Amino acid sequence: MHQIALCFCLFAGIAIAVPYLSAHDVVRKEFGFDKLQLRIEKEAVIAQSQSFKNSTPVEKALRGALNSFMKDAKHVESPLALLKDHGDQTGENLNIRNLLNRPSTRLALVELSDFLDTTKVYPPEHGESLKDYWIFFLTIPDFSDHLFWALVSRTNPSQVYNYGFN
Repeated sequence: MHQIALCFCLFAGIAIAVPYLSAHDVVRKEFGFDKLQLRIEKEAVIAQSQSFKNSTPVEKALRGALNSFMKDAKHVESPLALLKDHGDQTGENLNIRNLLNRPSTRLALVELSDFLDTTKVYPPEHGESLKDYWIFFLTIPDFSDHLFWALVSRTNPSQVYNYGFN
């Protein structure tokens, strides 16, 4: 059974789950990450899409973020850079796809509320704004206690980067 982070809406007094399904399809079908825990809630996507100047759909931003985590090692504490530098110390044959597709790995869209309450998701360490970026927060506890972020420009989806912080 897949673990999917969900938002809840009231319908006739009953809470029903409303994940942002197209984002889940990107992760599951396009990238094949069926074990990754994903928190991208429909209400958050709608709120950010309406609140900020957006020419980058969240699905395109999600693709960019995942590709950045898997291919970009420019930042010394990005997941890929850490894997290249320290991956062999575990004795496992680790690769970034394997690490991203684990049940303990968690990817979430950073929401405005996360800037006020950091118990679920941490806002980006370098202070980037939701006004300018779709921001994704990643943890890979089986590999590192680092926190990771991928940032995708809301107006130019080719402007993508990621970094980590410990």
